[in-house]
Amino acid sequence: MRLVTSIMTSHKLTGEEKIKIMNMFSSVYPHKMETFTYDYEENKYHEFDIDLFELDLQKKLFIKI
Repeated sequence: MRLVTSIMTSHKLTGEEKIKIMNMFSSVYPHKMETFTYDYEENKYHEFDIDLFELDLQKKLFIKI
């Protein structure tokens, strides 16, 4: 199974910011990861996707707010 997380920003993320975000995810979810970057409306919006795969998801709460 694959868990996809999308981050939308009004500024383009730097390589350092992307690595920091990926490290945050991998410290909690140590699974294989793919990332994708998309730009929309002439660079007005930027999307950074993190796909975690080879997951065995169960019915439980991931993050308690």
